[in-house]
Amino acid sequence: MGGSALPGDRTFRRSIAARAVSVVAALMFGSALAGRTAAGDFGTGWFVVLGLTLLSLAGVVSAWGDRVTIGPGGVASRNLFLSVLTGGRPPFAGRALGWGDIVRVQEHRRPGSAPADPPRALFLVPATGKRLALDSLENFDEVVTLVRTNTRR
Repeated sequence: MGGSALPGDRTFRRSIAARAVSVVAALMFGSALAGRTAAGDFGTGWFVVLGLTLLSLAGVVSAWGDRVTIGPGGVASRNLFLSVLTGGRPPFAGRALGWGDIVRVQEHRRPGSAPADPPRALFLVPATGKRLALDSLENFDEVVTLVRTNTRR
């Protein structure tokens, strides 16, 4: 799975809820940081709010730039913004797993939910390397169906 979509590939981005939460968090922490800065309050709390602001900005980059492409060749995950900023160098260029590389799919459900309930996240476990998490994506039911179908082959 390369950088461009092939026929039969389907690309998913983060859900609108995940994108909205990232923006709201960045606005809230950014406003708190601006307020503390304007008040001249540069104590420990300022640094805490600065850290939270930076983390929320990283969340915005992740939520708005992440793309997961699922196709006949496998699953590819990338972040458009980080890939451009780093010139496509790993690890920011993204990851790709062929269907043959995946040895197990772990389905994560909420505690106490029935086994028949749909999963909230999928973890693709390769034979070697780190697992790939698929969560908070638009049309997640379609993602689950595509992964289940292709990993059974």
